[in-house]
This record gives sequence, structure tokens and C-alpha cells, in this order.
Amino acid sequence: MTRMDSKWKVTVILAIMLFSFFGVALIASAQMVDAQPSSSLIGNLETIVSAVNYASSIDAVYQGMMVGKATMQQLVNAYNSLANPTAILQWTPIMSKLGYSNQTTVEWALDNQQMMSNGLPDTGADSLTGSPQSYLVYDRFLVLAYGYALQYSYDLTKWNLTKAYATFREAVDSANYPALLWVDQNGVGSTISYGPRYYDECGETIDCFLDFYNLGINSALNDALATWIWTNNNLWSGTNYNYALSWAGYECEAGGFFQIALKLWHDDKELPDAQRLLQDIENRFLQEQWLSPQWTQTLGGPSSYVVVHMASGNSELRLENTVMAWAAILGSYGDLNSTYQSDVQSMLTGATSAWQELLQSPLCGSAFPYFQYHSDSGVSNDATATGADLLFMLGIVPETAVLAVPVEENSYQYIYNMLDPELFNINLSTNIVTISLSEAGTLDFQLNQTVTASFPTPGIYSVRFSPDWNIIQGTTFISALPCNRQYVFSILPTGSTPSTITVSPATASLTDASSVNFTAVATGANGNTWDVTSVASWSISSGAGGSWSGSTYFPGKLGNWTVTASYAGVQSSAQVSIYSPIDFYHNDTINFNDVVYFVGAYINYYQTDVLNPACDLNHDGVLNFNDVVLFVGYYQAYYKAQ
Repeated sequence: MTRMDSKWKVTVILAIMLFSFFGVALIASAQMVDAQPSSSLIGNLETIVSAVNYASSIDAVYQGMMVGKATMQQLVNAYNSLANPTAILQWTPIMSKLGYSNQTTVEWALDNQQMMSNGLPDTGADSLTGSPQSYLVYDRFLVLAYGYALQYSYDLTKWNLTKAYATFREAVDSANYPALLWVDQNGVGSTISYGPRYYDECGETIDCFLDFYNLGINSALNDALATWIWTNNNLWSGTNYNYALSWAGYECEAGGFFQIALKLWHDDKELPDAQRLLQDIENRFLQEQWLSPQWTQTLGGPSSYVVVHMASGNSELRLENTVMAWAAILGSYGDLNSTYQSDVQSMLTGATSAWQELLQSPLCGSAFPYFQYHSDSGVSNDATATGADLLFMLGIVPETAVLAVPVEENSYQYIYNMLDPELFNINLSTNIVTISLSEAGTLDFQLNQTVTASFPTPGIYSVRFSPDWNIIQGTTFISALPCNRQYVFSILPTGSTPSTITVSPATASLTDASSVNFTAVATGANGNTWDVTSVASWSISSGAGGSWSGSTYFPGKLGNWTVTASYAGVQSSAQVSIYSPIDFYHNDTINFNDVVYFVGAYINYYQTDVLNPACDLNHDGVLNFNDVVLFVGYYQAYYKAQ
């Protein structure tokens, strides 16, 4: 063996040790020296993607699916190879949204996940109190595991949903404030000394309660609402959500808080103070474009172009939070007024475009093509995979279309809502981009030269580019958006809070044997309108009876009634008159005149063969003895009710 061979072996062993202990990608020094930034987004993306080992972890596999470097089968294999039960339960909802489940794998995880005697999962020691066993709200995906136990009727004694909820609620109720970070083995919660914080404690406590609610604990929605109200009463500054009770300012977790609040709004359509969500995003990310607070290390100072941990408080730069910020911005784009939409376009395409500044930031910069998650940490393979995915997303610029960003937040600093390979991906070999839209319209693609495409309806599309990425050769509609996700644009309305709601029809008259379908259209302060039919709450005057199926009303009692649609604290109404099928004159009474009307129509039918539809009471196209029987029945029922 030559000295060079020995030196090479030592180098390889050291590289393997670095990868094993620190998650650092196996990088040849020559590769680092030769990799230089390109003038085009697509050129840089190709270089970064080539530097990632997309088989190194399940996160890398998942993120590789967005850039055509991994397949769903490889993700399935990685999931089923996980040996940590907590990791399996963390990935189970992600796999589920992509259409995959494995009962055997889940049951193994349910068997092996450590639990506390109080019924909550044991996620490790409480760093605040030192308790060796505790439940951390960062790992709230574990609440979903109670649902898997119910789904498979598996080990329900260990995974006792009612017991777990009672323990968690009692810990929150006994805390100084309705939010916590840890629940220890003795059932006592703990919170950071200067907290609670708007995201870490408040947002994630809300999300835990929402998980319990969606698993069938109805009272948990009120618990979530109580924490939400406390957060707004105590942490809203007038322009943004403050970091913590004893620490004002702009902190980096706004994208995650935004997602959790949208989940709450989806479950409680009358959520108070919901309009603040969009105000917070606008004020911290857009009001001064790149000089807005969350992009600056010092308030009023220069931009870092990526999310800062806390403006004038902690200068650390964060990649995950930058993803979360753009998920909020792009997902709510259709809800912004024209000024803020122009700001978004300028930030994505201007002289200091988001994609160029991302590459030049300390999160990449001199380490190109590698990324680090935090500016005070080293580069890593997973961070580089995340950087590649974000770079791709920053190459898509909305004009009038709105990207379909899911509402999804299962764990601390969750980035796999916008980074969803079923909704967004690029194949660097075939030059095909897949995009998903909540709202039809036009998009610009700045992968090389900027090109524009129009999309006539919401849904998933493939966009085929020329080999140099400078020409769009065609767009193809693939499918409607997956129905197992909620989307930001479908929950957060244009203008955030409607100024008015219009119900149609404004008046309706119908028999008590039919039904009427109402629609509701909201108008925002910016003049934009949007359909809120499916998310409005529908009701009718007390005493009217009947029933609702969505926005369709099936009458109960005769009379004139008021129908009300409520959404985001705004109401509108319509008038509906319910009459008997034999109230032919629609005067809210049945008398001898109706008898004469029916008999006349009956005789005329047999003399002229002309059908009066109003008297065809069974709607079979003829008048006969069956209609006579129905008429008599309606007549008798009317007078019995008087």
C-alpha cells in the first residue's frame, strides 16, 4: 500500500465519521472548489442538486422528490426502514397525505413509543425543570398517534385519547397562562421564563388542542379558542404578534403561527381577530419589502434577505423559517391588496431578487453549493436539500394566479407544507415543472429567461420547457387539487376580513316539499370578491324548523323566514317564503279558491291535454287520481295544523 493510498483511506474514514456524527455530507474538496455560482437560477439549482446525497435520510429522500432525484417508492422504503418509533409517528401523517399507509409499521411504532403514566407520550427530559420524562409540544404529531390506535383498534389502553386529553388540559388549566411548552410526568406544565411565546407555547398549545378536537374531543376546540383569545389580548402589538409576554418584537416563527391559526380558523369559522393574521404577515415581511422587520438583524438596518431569528434581538439567520415565511407569503398572495402583491413580485424579481439573495446570504454564500439551516451552524446535506427546494419555489412568480400552499403544521418549524412534492416539483432531465394553483391566472417562471404561462382553472398542471428553459412548450392540466389537504387561499379570504357578504337568492319562495340552495359572496375592503358559500355558517329564523345540508335548506314549517349567512364576524340575510304545494296563489293560506284552481286544472287537462305543472303534485308528468289523493292530504294537513 502506498502512502497516498493510506492518506486516501484516512481521509475517507474521517469523512465517514463527520457524516455519522454531524450529518455533514460527504463532500470531495475538489468538488467544492470547482462549484461556482451561475448567472441563472436553473444553473445554480442543477449545481446544488448534484451536491446532495438524496439517499442519506428520509428528509433528503422526501425533498429529493421535489427535484426529480427520488421516487415515492424510495420514500416508502425509507419510512418502513425507520427504527425510531417517534420518527415513524412523525412521518406517518406526511406519508398519509401522499397516499401511503402501513398498518404494520404504525402498530410497531405504537408498541415501542415510550409513554408516561399520565397518558401522554414521553418525548424526553424537560430542559426547564429537569424532569426525566415529559411531553414537548414541539412533537405534537404524537397526538395524532391516538387516532391511529383508534383507526386500527390497537392498544387503546396505552393510547387512551380521553386520558391524554384530560392530562394535557389539566396542565394548561393549572398553568399561569393558557399555554405551555412541556408537560412533565407529574402532569405539571412548564413555560419559558419570559413567556409564553406566541408560537412555541401559544401556537403549539392551540395545535395540540386542535389535534384532540379533530380526533373527537369536542371540548378541545373551546380550549384552543381560549388560548387564541389570550394570545390576541396579550401578545398583539397593534401591528404584529410579539415574541413573548415579556419580550416584544418580531421573532422568526410567524410562518408556523400563521399555519396553526389558519387551522383554527378552518375549525371555527367565527374566529375572533382573524383579520390580524394577514396584518401580521404584511407588517413583518412586506410593508417595506426587504427592509421589513423580519428580514433585518437590526430594526431600521439593512436587509439580510433571509429570515432573522429576531430583529434587534438575535441576529441568527434561519433557513427553515425563510421557507415558512415564503409559504405564508405565497399562500396568501391572492389575499393581498395590489400594493402588497407588487411588493411580492419586486422581492422575487428585482435587482435584489429573493433567489439571488438566498444564494449570497450567509446560509449559503461562500459555502456554495451547500447550505446550513442556521447561520451559526455548519452546512449539512439536509439543509442543502432544503435550499434547493426553496430555490426552485423562488423561481415561480405569481402575477394573478395563487399557488396552492397547504395548511399543514405537524411539528416545530414544519416546512413540508409548501415543500410538497405532489404539488410542486421540477424534473431537471425532462424539463418539466409541476405546479399547483388555488386560483387560476398567470405565473412567471424565472428559471432562466423569464417566461409567462396562463392557467385557466385551479388545479395541478405540468409545464414543459425547452432544453434551455427559455420557452414554455406547453401546459397540461393534470388534476384537481388533492382533497386531503386544506389550502391557505381557501381559508384566508381576500382582504382577510370581508366588509360585506351578499347572499343569493335574496328572496326565495318554495313549497315545503322542495329545497333552496343559497350562495354567499364576500367583498373585501380592497373591493375583491370571493365565494364563501362552503365556509359560511348558515341558519334560519327560530321556529322555522327544517334542516341544512351545507348551504341547501330543506323547509320545515310554512311561513316567511330570514336566512342568515355568517363568516368572519360579518352577516348577511335573505328572505324565504315557505308555502304548501297547494297554496297556488302564494298568499299563505289554503281555501276554497285553491280547490277551484286544482279542479279547474284537472278538468282542463282531460279536455285539452294541457298540463298545469303546479297541480302535478307527484311530478310524474300527468294529472290523475294520485294527484287528487295528494291534494286532499295536503288540504287536511293544513287545517289540522291551524
